[in-house]
Order: sequence, then structure tokens, then C-alpha cells
Amino acid sequence: MKKCYLILALAAILASCTNNNVVNDQPQPASIARDKIYASIGDDNTRVQLNEELKSVWTAGDEVTIYGPKEYSSWKFSGNTGDRVGVFSLVKAYEPVADKVSKYYAVYPSLGEIDYAQTTASNAELITELRAKQTYTKGTYCPKSNVMFGTSEDGASYLFKNVVSYLRLSIAGGAEEQKVIKSIDVLGNNGEILAGRMYINSNEGTASFRADDVTTSDMITLDCGKDGVALSPTPQEFYIVVPASPCYKGITVCVNFTDGTSYLRSTTKSINFRPNYIHPMATFSTDEEVDWQTAYITHRGPRVAMPHVYGSSALSGFVIWGDGNMAMFGGENDYRYQDGEEEHIVTIQVVGAHQFEMKHCTGITHIDLTNF
Repeated sequence: MKKCYLILALAAILASCTNNNVVNDQPQPASIARDKIYASIGDDNTRVQLNEELKSVWTAGDEVTIYGPKEYSSWKFSGNTGDRVGVFSLVKAYEPVADKVSKYYAVYPSLGEIDYAQTTASNAELITELRAKQTYTKGTYCPKSNVMFGTSEDGASYLFKNVVSYLRLSIAGGAEEQKVIKSIDVLGNNGEILAGRMYINSNEGTASFRADDVTTSDMITLDCGKDGVALSPTPQEFYIVVPASPCYKGITVCVNFTDGTSYLRSTTKSINFRPNYIHPMATFSTDEEVDWQTAYITHRGPRVAMPHVYGSSALSGFVIWGDGNMAMFGGENDYRYQDGEEEHIVTIQVVGAHQFEMKHCTGITHIDLTNF
């Protein structure tokens, strides 16, 4: 088989915490060979990941999917992590789909063969994934969670842009006791879908989820690895890729430590996550105490119902089910345990509550409202 290469050049990006200025220092070649493709990434302030100089770089093994009138294939970056210009080699060419489009499209990260594409002559709906489980990477976001979309008229020159947004957490702690972060959970306070199979509209360059899709999740978890991240009095930054859509009632952040304890910080202010924009949350310290109202419900049985909590308009809170999974308040949905244990303790934490009710929950043996 003839070996093909896809050459992708990155334009430099100088980024501040909330805004970015673009400097293009990689000229486009005067002519392009038929077996090579030139793609500019950066004209729309696009990033793959950031290096220590806050410039856009590739990651070794990055893959993109190319889809168009004469192309349906996946390509892998052959360079090294930190390279800004390099070669993509062909991984696999797929069978052409029935519907044809007039343009060429590229999606990052690649999921290999696209399992669904609703197309017309001038539009395509392409699929990738915004990961619910992201990997902590110092100084940047999880590279393989950063969704990009590129277009080309002739299949020879692509322009990419980001279709997601970014949350930056600045966390301090450990002044009195050393703490190591195991993971960080982020939830929307209005039950927003934050991750799962993502559908990209090629005409609008926007991405969305489907509420009835079984892959969706209302929580994103940033995994800090086997050794975790040790906190210090000097704030450290954590980046999380989030959808470019509003969280109308704010977000809740749950910092999970290796010793099994957790720290939560919540904001009720609406956040409009914009595409390709880093949204900083105010710096906080896990040494600070939050005035949470806490209730503990001990029950026996395989299922438990979401509690009903009533309070002020600024009410915010969450439920930690007996097996450690967490959810924000909302609805009367049942939760079914999968751990096989007979007894569980449900933890309810909230700020601004006046009353709560447990409905449709059998087998309650104890309720602790000491700190509610």
C-alpha cells in the first residue's frame, strides 16, 4: 500500500488566563504535494495543549479523522509531544459512506470510524467524544479531551478550531495538614450534560449532546494519577475541558483526597462557558471550611431515591450515594447500587436549605440531622 502523510502545522498561540493573542509564524507552503495535507491550527485561537510558554503543541500519538467526498480515514501524529509542526501518517482508510458532502472535515480526537453521520451536500454531523474521565496534565488540560474541528474545500489545506471550553481551578491547601488530591469532580448545579458522545454540526462549527444518549454524563472527573497531586499553600492550577454551553445555576467542585476525604466548593452564579475560552474559578483553599448543612441517611436495600431539598433561591447541594458516587439535586430519580452491599449511608450536603424530604425510600434505619 502506498504510504501517505498528513502534514499539520501549528500557529503560535500566546494565551493569558482568559484571552489569547495569535501569532502565525509558520508560513503555508507555496505548493502542496498530492500525498500531503497542510493544516493550520491556531488562526481561531485553537489549542491542542499548552506548553510551558503557553504555546500550542501536539501530543505524540494524536489522531484525527478525515471525512469528505474522496476521503474517509484516520491519521496519527508521528512526531513527539511538544512539537508544533510534524507529520501525520495514515492509520486506516474506511469504506465510503452512502451520503456525500462537498467539503472535507477533520475531527480531533479521532474515534476511528465514525459510527453515525447525518449528511447533506453542504452539511455533515460528525461524532467524537468529550471524555467524562479526563487525565490531569500539569499546566494544561487533558490533550485527548480537547475537541477540535477542521474544514477544507479541497482536502489539501485545513483550518481547525476548538468547539469546547475550559475551566481552570486554582487550589491551595496543606498549611496545617498535607493533602494529596486523587481526583476532582465537576457538576453543573442544574443537571447539565457535561460529557459523552458529542455531535458536531459542520455548518455552524458547534458541538452538542443528546439527552437520550446513554453515553452522556452530568459529571466530569479529572484523574490526578496513581501518585496524585500534593497540595501546598501556593495555589496550583487544574484545567478541565467542558462543553461550550451555559451552567445556569453555577457549578460544584468536589476535590477528592487519597485519604478518602473530600472538599467541596460551589458557586450558584451562572457561567456561560464559551468556545476556546479559559474560565477561571476564584482561587480557594481546602484549608478553609465551608458551612455545609449535612445529613446522613442509613438504609438497607438495593435502591434509594433522590431526596427533595427546599430552601432559598441560592440553594446548592449534592448527594453522595452509599457507594461513593455523587449527584446534584434534581428530580425523583432512583439510584440503584451495583456493589452488592446490603446497607448504605447516603450523605446529603447543602447550603441554604430549610427542609428536606426522603420519598420512596424503604429500609431507612437511621437519620442523622445533627449538622443539618
